[in-house]
Amino acid sequence: EFGFYRGVCALAVGKPDVAVASLKPLLAMTESIYHPQIKWYLSLAFWQNGDTDEAKKLLSTFTEGDKPHTKARELLEKL
Repeated sequence: EFGFYRGVCALAVGKPDVAVASLKPLLAMTESIYHPQIKWYLSLAFWQNGDTDEAKKLLSTFTEGDKPHTKARELLEKL
């Protein structure tokens, strides 16, 4: 949980590189209740870091059941 909150906080204060470093290792935790949010915030961090290809790749993995699915689809369309 610490890595998740550290990543979200880093993103909120404009440090997307720290957010990527904190959230990327958590992506492998597919059974975590935070997994959809990890994908969402990591995709935002990639985007803010200028890595739109990685952001698009991650955004395209959202499914209908994922909580931020609509936001992910909208951002993917903008990128």
